[in-house]
Amino acid sequence: MYTLLIVDDEEFERDGMARLIPWEKYSYRLAGTAGNGAEGLDQIGRLRPDIAIVDIKMPVMNGVEMIRRAREAYPDTLCVVLSGYGDYEYTSQAMELGVRHYILKSCDDAKIIPALDKAARELEEQRQSRARSQKMEREARLFKPIAREQLFRDTLLGRAQPAGKRQLLEGLGEGSRQVILLDFRLTGGFDALERYVIGNMLGDLLPDGALLMTAGVDRDVLVLADAMADCGAETAVQCLKKEFKRFEQAPMLSAASRVGTLKELPLLFRQVQELLGLNMDAGAEGLLRPGRTAFLPETVGEVFDFDALRQAAGYEALVQERLYVSEDHLRRVFSQLTGRRFSVYL
Repeated sequence: MYTLLIVDDEEFERDGMARLIPWEKYSYRLAGTAGNGAEGLDQIGRLRPDIAIVDIKMPVMNGVEMIRRAREAYPDTLCVVLSGYGDYEYTSQAMELGVRHYILKSCDDAKIIPALDKAARELEEQRQSRARSQKMEREARLFKPIAREQLFRDTLLGRAQPAGKRQLLEGLGEGSRQVILLDFRLTGGFDALERYVIGNMLGDLLPDGALLMTAGVDRDVLVLADAMADCGAETAVQCLKKEFKRFEQAPMLSAASRVGTLKELPLLFRQVQELLGLNMDAGAEGLLRPGRTAFLPETVGEVFDFDALRQAAGYEALVQERLYVSEDHLRRVFSQLTGRRFSVYL
């Protein structure tokens, strides 16, 4: 049942429509009446009727002005014009405002009800369209983070389309923005709740606004952070691992890239992946990082500080520059870079 408001300055017409027409028989309920446009606008604000029958020529505020204000303030109320012969100019002005239904005086059931039924159908179509739009907006808000995460994942893996990558970079700032990439790994991978916990905890542990994106890639969780998080990353990761142990006993490995730009995300990703793939100690608690002077890696070897390796007098000095890798691997790298062999005596 639709609620109805009648706005007409002619008392005879207004009261006649209100009293003589059996509204409920036609599935309408009369919510109220008003004697001029200003009063009618006030009644719409209080009663919020579904449909308002509005006389086009009234004192204080005419019907055209009332309809214009009502459409702006109360768009859920649909207006039907009530006009007499000779009111065509006013009626055309109302129709320019979007009014599509009108009733000619004098009025009876035969004139009023068909016009109201057409207005009710339009109102129902508007409500259904609005409901569909709201549903689509809710779904878009729901899936936007998922789509954004997928775009981030595709960018890391180097398979994002140019338009998608550009969209991601624009959302995060400009391509030259300085960032770091953190990579966390469990042997058995993370479930959805664990991925959420990592992102949520790091959001609290890193400086405000530093955490930019998180995504799962295979068994890893990748966290993109602004470069301002670089100096505190070690402490933040240690706190994260300590808290994570409360519900996950498997050791969590972690690596951080060098500071790079958003445009270098695929290289940053390769860097942390290579760090985690260097036969590290499965129980390592630290944050694996490249050497202090290393560039973004094109090969695994570049995660070492080349200058320190070449200048090292022997294994004992080299230990200061080692990452969490096996001794055999470190010996091979030392020999390849320096052309020297060494022995370790225990």
